[in-house]
This record gives sequence, structure tokens and C-alpha cells, in this order.
Amino acid sequence: MAEEEVSANLYEEEVRTNQKNRSQGHYAVHGWEFSIGPDTTDTLDIVFPFVIDLLEAHVVSDPDGTGDEVDVVVAPDTIVCALGADANAGDKIITVSDVSYLKLGYLFRVGSEAEHYPYIIAIDELTNQVTLGYATWPGRSAYSGLSQGYSASTPTYCAMTIPMITDFFIVGGESIDLGRSILNTSDLPADTTLRIRYKNNHASNTHKLRFVLEYLY
Repeated sequence: MAEEEVSANLYEEEVRTNQKNRSQGHYAVHGWEFSIGPDTTDTLDIVFPFVIDLLEAHVVSDPDGTGDEVDVVVAPDTIVCALGADANAGDKIITVSDVSYLKLGYLFRVGSEAEHYPYIIAIDELTNQVTLGYATWPGRSAYSGLSQGYSASTPTYCAMTIPMITDFFIVGGESIDLGRSILNTSDLPADTTLRIRYKNNHASNTHKLRFVLEYLY
């Protein structure tokens, strides 16, 4: 059975209420807490069954959590298209069946490619081609292309992930505040996963992560 294609986009827009597929404008705050054992990576998935407008999010770790890592993404590994032509190992420009759900800056996975997924850095709507690459910094090499070849006839499915926090190292006890610097909201479609991944890099201590979300529903 072919995998069903599902799409989700995160849009930043001015606060609006009482519009179709938008929140009703009611304010709410919700908090979650989960524990992560020593030398362990764990995830917390949050799914609302209705549209919400994200206002601010706050990520708080234990005081001794310095050096731990946290990522926050939306719609992780959501299948949005398939390969439109065969791809070879080392390819950075990929032909896909549809680019209508893709945006610059989204993370993109072809087939069974492992993390770290590259960003979409260019989209050609005429040829249905996407160009993939990494953000680079000292110690982080440029994207070297696909790790192996993939066949379009298999078919080979492609997935996107919308990044919010990536490669962030914790300073123990401090709050990571998302959204405070912008005046807009981000619409999160109903039944879309918001995933927090926390990696406890300490050898002996269990750490707690607290995630607080302000939103309109």
C-alpha cells in the first residue's frame, strides 16, 4: 500500500480571529514536564485536535542541565511528495513529484536518509526541483549530498520537517523563549505534531524539561 501524503505548513501572520481554519482568538497557556534519564535522548509530542495560533513558547531545563541539547520541530517527517526522477549518491538537486508544500528553510528527507537532514535552500517550481544544503559553521561541514542512490519507480517518498529550535545547547535553569521577538503568530494546523527532543548529556543525573506554550484557540 502506498504511503498517504500529508501536508502541514507553519505560517507566520498577523493575529486574526474568527476566520476559516483560524483560531477563535481565545488565549490559553499549557505546560508539560517530562524526565530524561542519564545519557538518554527522549521526545515529547504535542498534538492539538484544532487549529491554534502560537504566540510564545518557553523551554526550561533543570539548573544542572548545562550542556544538554534541545530541538523543537513541527510536523516531523511528514511525507509530502515522492521522487520525480532517480537520484544518485552525492546529489544535492533533487527532482520531486510536487513542491507545493515545500518552503525554503524546511528540513528535507529523501527515502531512508539519516539525520542530520539538510535544509531546502532553493525551489524551482517549473522543474519541481529542490536544492539541499546545510547551514555551516566552524566544525560543521557543507552538505555532501545524498548518502546513496534512490529510484523514483519504487516509489521513494520524501518528507519535510519544520524547524523551530535546532542544535541548541542548554544553559542550566535558563528559559529559552520563542516568539517574543516577533509581532505575528504562527498558525499550527489541527492534528499537527509539535515535537520537543531533549538529549541529556550527563552520565549520572536524570533531568526534567518543562515546556510552556502560549497560544490562541
